[in-house]
Amino acid sequence: MKSLSIKRASSALLAIVLAAVPALAAPNAAAEPAAQPGTAYSADPLPTTQINGVVWDQLVVGDVVYVTGQFTAARPAGAALGQNETPRANILAYRLSTGELIDDFAPTLNGPGRALAVSDDGRTLYVGGAFNQVNGAWRNALAALDISDGSGTLIKSFQPVFNTTVNAIDVVGDVVYAGGAFSKVNGLPRLRLAAVNAVSGSLLEWTASATGPNAQVYAVRVSPDGSKVAVGGSFSALNGRSRPGYGLALMDASSGRVLPTPVNSYVRNGGTRAAILDIEVDDTGFYGTGYSQHSREGNLEGTFRADWNGQMLWVEPCHGDSYSLYATESEVYVASHAHSCETIGGFPDMPSMDGAGKGVNYNYGTAFTNTPDVTISTKGQGGYHNWSKHRSPQLLSWYPHFFPGEFTRQYQAAWDVTATDDYLLFAGEFITVDGKAQQGLVRFPRRGTTKGSAPVGTGRSLDLKLASHSDNTVTADFAATWDRDDQTLTYSLYRDGGAEPVASTDLSRTFWELGRATLEDPQAPGGPHTYTLVVSDPAGNTVSTEPVPVEVRGEVEEPAPPAQGTVLASDSFDRTGSWGWGQADTGGAWTVSSRSRFSVADSRGLIKLDRAGWTTTAGLESVSSASTRVTTAFTLSEMPTGKGVYTAVQLRSTAAGSYGVKIVTSPSGAVTAHLVAHTGAGEVFLGTAAVPGTWEPGTEIHVDGSAVGTGATALEARVWLGDAEDQAVSLNAEDSTDGLQEPGKVGVQVYVSASATSTTQVLSFADFKAVAGS
Repeated sequence: MKSLSIKRASSALLAIVLAAVPALAAPNAAAEPAAQPGTAYSADPLPTTQINGVVWDQLVVGDVVYVTGQFTAARPAGAALGQNETPRANILAYRLSTGELIDDFAPTLNGPGRALAVSDDGRTLYVGGAFNQVNGAWRNALAALDISDGSGTLIKSFQPVFNTTVNAIDVVGDVVYAGGAFSKVNGLPRLRLAAVNAVSGSLLEWTASATGPNAQVYAVRVSPDGSKVAVGGSFSALNGRSRPGYGLALMDASSGRVLPTPVNSYVRNGGTRAAILDIEVDDTGFYGTGYSQHSREGNLEGTFRADWNGQMLWVEPCHGDSYSLYATESEVYVASHAHSCETIGGFPDMPSMDGAGKGVNYNYGTAFTNTPDVTISTKGQGGYHNWSKHRSPQLLSWYPHFFPGEFTRQYQAAWDVTATDDYLLFAGEFITVDGKAQQGLVRFPRRGTTKGSAPVGTGRSLDLKLASHSDNTVTADFAATWDRDDQTLTYSLYRDGGAEPVASTDLSRTFWELGRATLEDPQAPGGPHTYTLVVSDPAGNTVSTEPVPVEVRGEVEEPAPPAQGTVLASDSFDRTGSWGWGQADTGGAWTVSSRSRFSVADSRGLIKLDRAGWTTTAGLESVSSASTRVTTAFTLSEMPTGKGVYTAVQLRSTAAGSYGVKIVTSPSGAVTAHLVAHTGAGEVFLGTAAVPGTWEPGTEIHVDGSAVGTGATALEARVWLGDAEDQAVSLNAEDSTDGLQEPGKVGVQVYVSASATSTTQVLSFADFKAVAGS
């Protein structure tokens, strides 16, 4: 039963000179928490039906989300504007659990829908707005739809006639309360507020009048016990009264009498350039959001909470018009364009981080506690109203990024927010969410049901810098980052791709206070090493740097050779990445020759073979062994062209060259295996055999090879197709090529013949493993 009116954006930030009002009594003093708590919902946007205009209101009934606004079509998540569209005339429904459009619900409104409400039994959906036809039948600004069977059939018996727009509605029992810009209902005078019978639409005796220049009602909500109606809007007086009655008041649900509303002595938003835009209710009281474009007409751009006696419990004074809110017992979510919450210890005014917001960094969705946890200060007050010494909720660490749309020409993003236990729903005219195309509608899941939002940025933006100023010590200096739904992140420093970090720390940084930080490895062996910095959030999302080299001062220790059978490297590729192969399960990060060709998906390491006559490599630099056994399997996505594809599994790779098992896959499906020694002087074949069987795309080619010892290296390899291990060919050789008789790394290499005609081939590796010994 959430309603939302047409809402306006602030176009100026003017000095507020209203007289100060008495402060709320502060509870016993307690230290303000240093870190912002997390939230019940993550900032990870889920794929949701999209629209091509703006959404003004949304309402959840069971597993169905009803949506109204101004749009002509819906389209699936991921579809670009104008593609795969389904006609929808200002109203639609989608499945809450999947985000998919519901085909059977397709009423038509010939004008914008502004507000939705549902009957107590959940069978009738009421829609208000600026239309005069529904499904081609005359209905002036308010209609009822039968949703008992999901179709949204127009209910013929409900036919009230409002002479202009209905902005807000609420339903209790057999009464529909309405607010808007109208002056007559069913031909009788009703100034911006009215009540009609929920079955017939006949006008009820409940009367009230909202007056003043540009007087409109934008919010109407009934208390859970049905005794009071909370109203908000741009009116200057209600039933002739302005205190209460200036943009806000409680009213008797039976008589329309204005009731004491002390909060209206504090929150004063009305007139031509200020209003209360949304009101929400619960058993304890009501909440409101406001906007203001002029200090003489409005003093609040944030939110407030009051009890059912009208006493203000807290006020949230962030700068930036607020359009809609959703409150739980412990949290409050707000759709706004907040640009400064500095007076409550939050973000200050700052330049846009992505070019949106016309140079100002707007936060179009924010979250707060639902308790008066913070004493408001004057720091960052600027020219806004002085709310200092009042109590405010605390800002929570939840910062999804909405890119605003231009449909209303007000350059806004979200106009409405609502929620269920499992999903938080934002709606409006935004075009992307966290960088993903998602227009007008989006769902955020309850924390823990997905992995949430990853730390912001890339490995490059961490700007890792290493220095060794004293023996056996490395100092890592880096730029801190932040997370959209977790303030505290763990920074871990790994040496030479080790499985355990050599140093780690937790930092609680915000996007407006990042700075740099350091970690130190005090036990680094002398000589050349590489370090990787990995940033992780509590859900396990990570951002990591590429390995960064450093020469460590101090005595160089020759590492003891690993015991036979020790796992030197392994990778199941059980992750997703589109730029390189990332970090192996064991053995450190993969070093690749061209990251754009490498990706990981569906437990496979993928290499695009998109260039004929080209060699592509991937290696594990941190592995160093003189006796190594490597096992892996790979396949190709299509038959080779030209002279085929040459895939090498490197058993030992040094600065001088490598030992490997080279597999040649030909266009005919014939597969040949070679033991090779490769140096700058060229490639020497140490053994060759045809692999039994005929290869087809998707069939695994298995390789099990080893390079053991130095001085004279013993080389062995077994190669087979698919499940035919009993038909494996075996190759054996001994070689003493200079430059290869020392410990080396492992990896893979692929060459596409220069005569190849296909550039769509993909090489796909399964589990890769290297162990010490034979």
